[in-house]
Amino acid sequence: MLLTRLYPPHVFLLAVIAMALLHWLLPVVILIAGPWRFLAVVPLVASGALAMPAIRAFRAANTTTRPFEHSEALVTSGVYRLTRNPMYLGLLFFLAGIAVALGSLTPWLGVIGFFVAIDRLFIAYEEPMLAIRFGADYEAYKQKVRRWI
Repeated sequence: MLLTRLYPPHVFLLAVIAMALLHWLLPVVILIAGPWRFLAVVPLVASGALAMPAIRAFRAANTTTRPFEHSEALVTSGVYRLTRNPMYLGLLFFLAGIAVALGSLTPWLGVIGFFVAIDRLFIAYEEPMLAIRFGADYEAYKQKVRRWI
C-alpha cells in the first residue's frame, strides 16, 4: 500500500518542490514584494515552536512519531493542549513561510495541497486508530482540542 511507504516528510518535500516550480515557472502575480518577504520569519519560527516541543513530547512518552504505527501513549500536554496535530501544523507553517518568502501567488497551492493531503491521507486514518487504542480518553481529548487550530 502506498500510504505505508509515504510519510508526511515525503509529502512536505513534494510540496516544497511544487511550490518552487510553481513560483519559477508560473508565478501569476506577486503578492508580497521585496523587503516584506522577511515576514516569512514569523511562520518559520512558529513552525519550530510547534513541531520541536511536539517531537520531544512524543520521545519523552516513548511513543512513535510515524503514522500508522502503534502509539504507546496519548500525549495531551504542552503544545498538544493547543492542537491535536502540532507536528503537521508546524510543517504547514514552514510551508507558509516558504510561500511568503517566495512572494508569488502560486506557491500557496503547495500549502493548500499539503494541508489537504495530510488531512485526508494521514489524519483521517490516525484518528480512528487513536480512538480504538485510547477510547474515551481520546474522545474527551478530541472534544477539548481542535484538530488544527
